[in-house]
Amino acid sequence: FPVTIGGDKAILISATGTGKTYLCAFDVQQAGAKKFLFIVHRENIATKALRTFSAQIGDKVEYGVYET
Repeated sequence: FPVTIGGDKAILISATGTGKTYLCAFDVQQAGAKKFLFIVHRENIATKALRTFSAQIGDKVEYGVYET
């Protein structure tokens, strides 16, 4: 379920395989966001999400993965 926080921030909580990454990419694209943060707990999920964002949004934003 998407929850809007303060009008310009949101969080999405949903089950595995329901399209959260695509929904986020569509929202980022539609909002014309210059920055966004996509948090995951595994490197393979981050790598796949990076490909999804790149395919959906293109080179309009810079992408990167921060690993701790």
